[in-house]
Amino acid sequence: MKILVTGGSGFIGKHLVQRLQKLDHIVDIMDYINPNFECNYIGQFVEDCKDKYDLIYNLAAHSRVDRCELHDAVDNIETLGRILEKSRHEKTKVIFTSSWLAKFPHSSYYAYSKKSCEDLCALYRRIGVNIQVARISNVYGNNHSEPTIIDRLLNNEDIPIYTKYTRNFIHVSDVVTNLIEISENNIQYAEISHETYTIDELVELFGLQNVEKTDAPNNIVRFYGDMSNCNILSKPKFNLKDFVLNYRYFKC
Repeated sequence: MKILVTGGSGFIGKHLVQRLQKLDHIVDIMDYINPNFECNYIGQFVEDCKDKYDLIYNLAAHSRVDRCELHDAVDNIETLGRILEKSRHEKTKVIFTSSWLAKFPHSSYYAYSKKSCEDLCALYRRIGVNIQVARISNVYGNNHSEPTIIDRLLNNEDIPIYTKYTRNFIHVSDVVTNLIEISENNIQYAEISHETYTIDELVELFGLQNVEKTDAPNNIVRFYGDMSNCNILSKPKFNLKDFVLNYRYFKC
């Protein structure tokens, strides 16, 4: 197949591209950090692109939750909208990577953009676009370009420790496996997740000392979208505990 991966230079994207190439697919990459990319946003470039694809993985997004502002959220939504327009005219399958934070759309601009994108996918699906949605939990692995919560914990950085919440984690290699399975099996909605840790379990796993725990902000609203059609994908091969132990072993 001929496949386009937006955000193909990012953490998940580069692993996905490598796997797709090993499967002998023809893969094009479109990313904000591509030095040859001169457009203001990816959506415009995709819409104007004359190449036709069998499949588009839309991973591109302003993804740092703490840095995502209103204009970034609008860019995330508009990028997907333009990709879906291209798909509508060219009958291209699209896989949109959402986030577990879409469950809390009022918690941040980033979360709001992901939930809005999911709603946009539902709208385009009603008019015949072959669009699939994958909600991804916290992803960890080696060579991450932006620090994840795991990286920040490993480096003893201060992060908000909210007592009422658990965190779900999955290794990037398992994410890539699931994303390919979603395409192969035409799964409309999927939760990509693996292990669930309570805050106390994370504190113990990382050996954190003098952790100040707080209650979550009152403005976080729980909102669960319609994920009743979620499918269970293949069992992940990696676990967080082994990853942390290996990190400490090689760092010594």
